[in-house]
Amino acid sequence: MNRPPDKRAVRRRRALGRTALTVTLAVTAGIGAATGAATAADTTAASAEPVVISPGARFVPRATLVLNTGETGFLTAQEGDDRLRWIDYATGTTTVLDHRLPKPLAYDVDDLRIAEYPGEFGHGSDTVALYAASPSPHVTLQQRAGDGPAVTVPIPEGQSYVATYGDTVITRTGAENAETSLHLLRTENGQVRDHKLEGLPEGWNLTVGTGDSRSVAVRAIKWDDTTMSQGWWVVDLAAGKVKTLSTHGESVTFDQDTVFHLGAPQSYAAQVYRRDDLDAEPTTLDLRDVGAYDDTILPFADGFATVSPPNPGDNQYRGNHLALEDTEGNWQSLLTVASPSVHRTPDGSLLVTGAEKDTDYGPLDWGYYLLTPAADGTVTRKRVTAIEDREAEPFGISLGSGILTTADDSKLYMPGTYVGAYRSTWLKTSGRPEELNSTVDGLVSGRDSDCGDSENGYCVTMFASGAGHHGREAGTEQDVTML
Repeated sequence: MNRPPDKRAVRRRRALGRTALTVTLAVTAGIGAATGAATAADTTAASAEPVVISPGARFVPRATLVLNTGETGFLTAQEGDDRLRWIDYATGTTTVLDHRLPKPLAYDVDDLRIAEYPGEFGHGSDTVALYAASPSPHVTLQQRAGDGPAVTVPIPEGQSYVATYGDTVITRTGAENAETSLHLLRTENGQVRDHKLEGLPEGWNLTVGTGDSRSVAVRAIKWDDTTMSQGWWVVDLAAGKVKTLSTHGESVTFDQDTVFHLGAPQSYAAQVYRRDDLDAEPTTLDLRDVGAYDDTILPFADGFATVSPPNPGDNQYRGNHLALEDTEGNWQSLLTVASPSVHRTPDGSLLVTGAEKDTDYGPLDWGYYLLTPAADGTVTRKRVTAIEDREAEPFGISLGSGILTTADDSKLYMPGTYVGAYRSTWLKTSGRPEELNSTVDGLVSGRDSDCGDSENGYCVTMFASGAGHHGREAGTEQDVTML
C-alpha cells in the first residue's frame, strides 16, 4: 500500500539564511546523451558564458515585514533582500532607502518564522527612525525615504533604545527584567526633552508593544516562583501620562477613536476605551461568536476584521480568509487569502499582504492591499502594489539529451505528502544551449527525497536516462528505479 510519508521523517528543517537559487549550466556547444551531467565527449567548442535557467515560483509567497505604516505610505522589508522600501499608498511607487539591513531577511517556511527581526524603524507616521550605535548611540528621524529634513536624537548615557512612535523616541534604563524605567525623548527647539514615565511597576519586565504617533501599549510581567503576574498600561505620548488597564488580556491595539483591549476582562471578551477620555468606563464586548483561538481580531468598519494564521499541522503555509465579522456570527469576505499580520494606518485603514484569488497549485498573485472603511460601513479594497514571487529552491537536478529537470518547492507544498514539483526545460543542443520551452511536470512526493531527516533540507538524487526521461534512486517501495 502506498502510504503518505512520515511527516517527521521528510519535514524540511532549513538552515536559515537561504539564498535565492538559480540553476547555472556551464555547458559546451554540444550536449550529448549524458547521465547525471553534460559530457564533453562530442564537444567542438566551449561556451564562453554560462547559461542561467531561472527557477519557477515557490508555492509559499515571499515573506514580508511591514515595519511602519504612515500617513502617505509604509516601510517594508522582504525575504531574500537587505533593502528597505518605502511604498506610497496612492501610487504604489517604491523608493529604496539608503539604509541597508545587516543581512538579507531570512524566512523559515516550515516554522512560518522570520529568522531574525531586523529592528525598529518607527511606528504610526511618515517618520522613519534609523538607530545607530556609533559613534555614540543615536536615532535619526527622517521623513519617508529621506526626502525631507532629518533630526538626530542622541540616546542619553545609561539608557538604551527601545523604539520610536511618531516623533517620540522611547528608551529604557536597566535590563528588561530588572529595575527598569521608560523614558520619552522629544526634540523641542533643537533640544531633547527627557521625560521619565511614572506609574509603571518597578522590577517588572516591561514590553512596549503596539502604538502609533499618539499612544503606545505597555505590558508588564513578573514571575514569583511559579506564578506569573501581568498588567497593561496605555501611555499618552504627548502628555506623558499612564493609564492602567485590566490585568487580563492578550493585546492592546488602537484606532482613531478607541483603545481595544482584547481578552479582557475574560478571554472571550474585549474592553473598548475612548481615546479622548481613557478614564471613562470602558465598554465590554462579548466576542464568543467572533473569530477563533489565535485569530487576529481588530475592530473595523462597524465590525471586526479577523484572519486565522497558517497552520503547518494542517498543511497550511500561505494564508487564510480575511473576513469582516459581527458579534452575531455574520461575516463577509475582505480578502480571499491574507497574512495574519494586519496593520492599522493613521486614517483607520488596514494594510495587509494577500491575494484576491486562491489557487490549488502554483503561486498566488501576492501583493499589498489597503482596506478603507466608509461611513456607511462598506469597505473599499485597493491593491497598492505586487510582491514579487520567491524563487523555487531546487533540491534535485538531472541533465541529459538537452533536457534539464529539477525537483523544487513550486506548484504544491504539503510536506505530509508532496514537497513540490518536477520542472523540465528543453535546451537547444547545438551552439549556445538557449532555453526553448519549459514545463511543470508531476509532483515531488516526500518519498522521493532520499536524504532522510536532514538538517539541510530535501534532496532527490536524480539522473537523466539519455532518452528524454529522468530517474531517481530507489523511486519505489520495491527499490525499483522508475523513469
